[in-house]
Amino acid sequence: MALVRIEPNDRVFIAGKTGSGKTVLAKELLTPYPYVVVLDNKGRFNWPGAGLVTKLDLLPKAAQKYNHIVFRPNPLLEADAAAFKEEMDAFFWWVYYRQNCILYIDEASQPGVIDSFHIPAGLNVIYKRGRELNIGCWASSQEPVNVHNTLMSQADHFFAFITQMQSHRDKMAGYMGDPVKYTIPRNYKFFYFHPATMDEAEMMEPLQI
Repeated sequence: MALVRIEPNDRVFIAGKTGSGKTVLAKELLTPYPYVVVLDNKGRFNWPGAGLVTKLDLLPKAAQKYNHIVFRPNPLLEADAAAFKEEMDAFFWWVYYRQNCILYIDEASQPGVIDSFHIPAGLNVIYKRGRELNIGCWASSQEPVNVHNTLMSQADHFFAFITQMQSHRDKMAGYMGDPVKYTIPRNYKFFYFHPATMDEAEMMEPLQI
């Protein structure tokens, strides 16, 4: 089976442990889209040709020069929880007002900022109102059990690589069906699920890594 076309304003969720293939898949799928903004929480999303931005106030200038932007927050800010949360929310509001782009969050579990109990106001608005502004929302995580339900309940497409714990597989199975719960994809294989056209997830051929 081939993947269902991902529209520019769709919502996508990708789960899998480190090294399972999440980032490779995301880059492969995102590259054809003209305007993409990546939130690189881990500081390891290296995308040739994309503009790397480390300061929030430089985003508008980068958007004039690059179609693909990687925003990598200053890790030192994480020591100041309030300042880090403020910067993250300001970033999401910038994406919201920019419109006509795809936001990709490379690790959507950030304790106290984006987790099962917290979602920044700007990100919540993107998920709830961004479709009409042609904003796509993609998120990935090693720990789906710690991801806010908004990021998953709104998803149009799900991808599940191998995850470390049964609790993570259980949560993904709640959205994708029992195959994800009982079968572990190995060697860069992954499950894919499109709720609008499929009854449950199907195993896909491995990525070429």
